[in-house]
Amino acid sequence: MTVTAPDNTVSRAVTSLTDLSLAAKARTGTVRLQLASADGSQFPVPEPAIATDDTDTVAAAVARDVAKAPAPTPQPERDIRQITGSTVNMRSGPGTEYSPITRLSGGTEVAVLRDPGNGWLKLRVVDTGREGWMADWLVTTAN
Repeated sequence: MTVTAPDNTVSRAVTSLTDLSLAAKARTGTVRLQLASADGSQFPVPEPAIATDDTDTVAAAVARDVAKAPAPTPQPERDIRQITGSTVNMRSGPGTEYSPITRLSGGTEVAVLRDPGNGWLKLRVVDTGREGWMADWLVTTAN
């Protein structure tokens, strides 16, 4: 006669890990998860555009698709300016009440990211990528 242990498996659907109760772990010391997935009919997989191992055919198809691709949209010219003061503060916000985050020397190139029209410009230092705010009168005028 064969004796089998009782099946204490509890099955339930869980939609997120926060729904999962770990009480079973406290009782048994083990929690087993079985992940279920949807069958393929719910999420059909598209057929590959090229079904071949021939690299020449693949290369020709890629070249054809690249030729059909629209030309990239030209980016607007960046507004690049220079610092006019000898050494000026770049601040964390648009006003003197904001703390300085760095000091920039005269002639440093900066890109204008935003000009809200309040006398302050949001800038990015071209060489370092550092961003901050500066009074507009400390920067050369727009190109």
